[in-house]
Amino acid sequence: MRLSDRQVRDLVAVRMAHEYYGVAPEVAMDWRRGGSDVALIMTREYHTRHHDQHNDKHHDKHDRD
Repeated sequence: MRLSDRQVRDLVAVRMAHEYYGVAPEVAMDWRRGGSDVALIMTREYHTRHHDQHNDKHHDKHDRD
């Protein structure tokens, strides 16, 4: 069996999302099926998961000033 470059990139994206974010491989495959590149998928998910934490730290800093 020989995989195309696109298939290899898809497998890497699915594995990264599954291992880093703990999402089911099927969910990660759906993200990739949307056509976005791996960097965009991972960045979007990071911001989705950490957006509130970043805003809380930002507000805490300004509340102390």
